[in-house]
Amino acid sequence: LKIKDIYLGGTSMKINVLGYSNFLGELNEDSILNSAGQFGRVCYLPGTEFSFNKELNEKDINRGKMIIESGHHSITEHIWVTLQLEDCPKIITTYLYAMGFYAASEKSARYTHMSMDNIYIQEKFDKWEAKFMTLIEKEYPDMDKKMMKKLAIENAAYFISVFNPTTAIISMPINMLNYVYEWSEDYVVQIISNEDTRHDRFFSRLSDALCKFSAEFKKVVPMVDGLFDKRSRDMRYIKKMSNEKFDDKYTGKC
Repeated sequence: LKIKDIYLGGTSMKINVLGYSNFLGELNEDSILNSAGQFGRVCYLPGTEFSFNKELNEKDINRGKMIIESGHHSITEHIWVTLQLEDCPKIITTYLYAMGFYAASEKSARYTHMSMDNIYIQEKFDKWEAKFMTLIEKEYPDMDKKMMKKLAIENAAYFISVFNPTTAIISMPINMLNYVYEWSEDYVVQIISNEDTRHDRFFSRLSDALCKFSAEFKKVVPMVDGLFDKRSRDMRYIKKMSNEKFDDKYTGKC
């Protein structure tokens, strides 16, 4: 497989909020802090009774801020947001799944064909489907022909679809969503600050995809002050570049 076989076309990515935890009232920073503050109050109950109030309360909001700033983010893991991603490069959804804390439904590469309105995709898909069909027939001559065809289609799609637009419904807790935004922006800085990746076709396309993702993402997902990863983690699926030199002038390039 060569980079020319990977579809690197652009997308008009869209991200919408389909739903979120119903105890919030509205999805915004104050309601998140208000809920987090009430969940934090559970730890110090004098008895066993707990009542939750959707109405914003300054005391609960301030408690939520204090607990989050102290680094105890588990109180925000009760708050889940469900996003609908359309025309989203597959590498972005794969990246989100690598977080390991999610629920997802995505257009299947196994049971559906890739978008074939692009001649470039069609040519590469046909090429690799035929190659895989030949390999499978040689390795497993007794396999059912329909199964061979399905496996050939699946593997051909995976081979060339890393940037192919997909549609997915993904649910994640609000703290992970805030981390995702932070890690995405950091990774773009890594890419454009590294001489080896700055002009590389693959990483250039990845940087562009992450910038588009971050821009759309921030429109619909509240960024909570202080709710950033404090464990020095990063994008787990895409290998971190080594010995990268960070340059302040690239910060905020998105």
